[in-house]
Amino acid sequence: MSHPPLPRFTGPALLVFTLLAGVAHAQAPQQANPAALTLTDAQAKAAGVETRAPQPAPDVASPTYPARLDVFEHYKTIVATPVPGIVDELVGEVNDAVAKGALLARMRSPDMAQAQRDYLMALDAAALAQREAQRDADLVAEGIIAERRQQASRSTSVQADAQLQERRQALLALGLTAAEVETLKRSRKVTDEMAVRAPEGGMILDHGAFPGQRIDSSVPLYTLARLSSLLLEVQVPAAVAATLHEKDKVRLADAPEAAAVESIGHHADPASQTVTVRVLVDNRAGRLRPGLMTAASFLSTGVGTAWALPHDAVVRVAGRPTVFIRRGDKVEAAPISVLSETADTVVAQGPGLAADSAVVVRGTVVLKGMQAGLGGQE
Repeated sequence: MSHPPLPRFTGPALLVFTLLAGVAHAQAPQQANPAALTLTDAQAKAAGVETRAPQPAPDVASPTYPARLDVFEHYKTIVATPVPGIVDELVGEVNDAVAKGALLARMRSPDMAQAQRDYLMALDAAALAQREAQRDADLVAEGIIAERRQQASRSTSVQADAQLQERRQALLALGLTAAEVETLKRSRKVTDEMAVRAPEGGMILDHGAFPGQRIDSSVPLYTLARLSSLLLEVQVPAAVAATLHEKDKVRLADAPEAAAVESIGHHADPASQTVTVRVLVDNRAGRLRPGLMTAASFLSTGVGTAWALPHDAVVRVAGRPTVFIRRGDKVEAAPISVLSETADTVVAQGPGLAADSAVVVRGTVVLKGMQAGLGGQE
């Protein structure tokens, strides 16, 4: 009966096979500690075994979860007209960045004309009351009238000044600037035109009227928003939400902006069993836009000492993630706990990992074969 020919090894394959066979034979008397292997410098060089110290990983990232950018409600400003009127022109357009006091719209309103007339009447009344108070003061000084009359005229002047200031504030509330009020005071020309200005700087998100439209008071004309900070809403499993805390750092996919947990929902969605986590994102650079879909991971700093390892350094031995650590001529298999991983890096913890550990980053397949006795199970 003929037997199939034995496989022939040449070149590097023969060298590695010889190395494995020699080391496995040398380890035969040491079966009490099968995880420990003997590996000299010459054998390590021949097998292509290389080591490297692990790098500290202070932030451990969770898996990524889908998220959507939006605007915080308290960063929005509704711009409305305080009186009814007709829209003449919309100056601001959606997506325009506007500064505080910028002109957004022009309108015409009879209430504006009436407010200007009331101001001019109050201006005249205050001037008249002041003249009468001054005249009575002069008469009292000459002893012609009683001091009681002077006190009455002085009180009337104070009341007239207060009403004048009230009328002036009404004009400012309707959109006139201080300079425009002074112009009205000098020219005494009444108009029903009024300007709607931005109460603060921001981005125009929406407008709610059109030229020629008659609108009532308090009807929103524009919605402004400050985009220096954005809201990121992340849907995470309830079990993950239970491990999070306010101010935990958050990492956005493909974006360097700093972010932190603002609040964690107190109820789960019945259908998906997820909890909404609201994250505050620093957007002062202006690279992010509301409405964008992205992904986010949560960074945990309370997991103890964690280490970043190359992905090739981790193998599975007996079903557990493991690294090989070399100490002199000895190589030991050290089980680890994987906290997170990317395509290139594994963040892990383990009793054998330290800043001075010589973790095998190349040649792990050779060492795994040596430990398994050239054919053991994973």
